[in-house]
Amino acid sequence: MAFPAPSLNVLHSVAAQCGLSLSEADLASFAHLMAPSIEACRQLDAMPDEVPQVRYGRTPGYRPNREEDPHNIWYRKTEVRGAGEGTVDGLPVGLMLVGRHFDEPTPYRAAHAFETSRS
Repeated sequence: MAFPAPSLNVLHSVAAQCGLSLSEADLASFAHLMAPSIEACRQLDAMPDEVPQVRYGRTPGYRPNREEDPHNIWYRKTEVRGAGEGTVDGLPVGLMLVGRHFDEPTPYRAAHAFETSRS
């Protein structure tokens, strides 16, 4: 898929939506500043998708309701059926928890819920 750079008209429209009034020289300057990032995106887009073979099927997932998720911890829940414990390609399985800015208790509650669900 091609990754086109935005035209000056598009940049002008975006600037106007942000309440900015930019000159043609300003728009050209922004287009020039964006060029390396656009090129990096093109290179990423050109890379092959090396998708590993799925050994354990998974459900498509869903957004849990408030009753199932009273602490608003989950974004999506899914189920991956496979080995009950162990490693993946010889490596331990990891879990990353992320919370909102200045909301450290939420990831701690999620970690606690995960740990207690395993015992």
